[in-house]
Amino acid sequence: TCHLRPTVPYPCYPWFYYYKLVSNANAIICNIDDAEGTDADKAFLKAQALTFRAYSFFRLAQLYTYRWSDHQGDTDGIILRIDESLGDQALATQKETYAQIYKDLDEAISLYQKSGRDREKFYEPGLDVAYAIYAKAALTREDWQNAAKYAALARQGHSMMTIDEYINGGFHSENSEWIWGVFDEEIQTISFYSFFA
Repeated sequence: TCHLRPTVPYPCYPWFYYYKLVSNANAIICNIDDAEGTDADKAFLKAQALTFRAYSFFRLAQLYTYRWSDHQGDTDGIILRIDESLGDQALATQKETYAQIYKDLDEAISLYQKSGRDREKFYEPGLDVAYAIYAKAALTREDWQNAAKYAALARQGHSMMTIDEYINGGFHSENSEWIWGVFDEEIQTISFYSFFA
């Protein structure tokens, strides 16, 4: 019940965490065009930053707003920080929040395709990750057509686990079914690394 009490740090930690990701993403989004490097590299890095920002906005909306089905987007959303400015800012509506998530992902998808690059590491975002986040955001927003469309696109190249992998590997080892993830070091426990653990 710690995550339900405003006097403990659990409710505010994700707020600061995801807005730190947004701040880092904005630093790239707002400055990458003037950086040195090939157009393909810059497009890929900007796409990754847009993917992180969209993911962060999506998680913030899930954690700090009402369910879409209860209000159909006509309620407070989150603060949409889309540049490097600081200071007070009004809450966007849920509709504006999801419109920004879609906009970021549309641009990211276009840039991934333009770059012609694919991610090298499992923990990096790439085109399939942008599709997967789009599908989850659309599902949460009850946008069933886009949820189905982007889920199918995200699954391309990711075959289902075999029965042997399912029985013997479980869900703690990377396999072809996984789209995006991260591994902790072996010396770390999950005691304090799992959200609300």
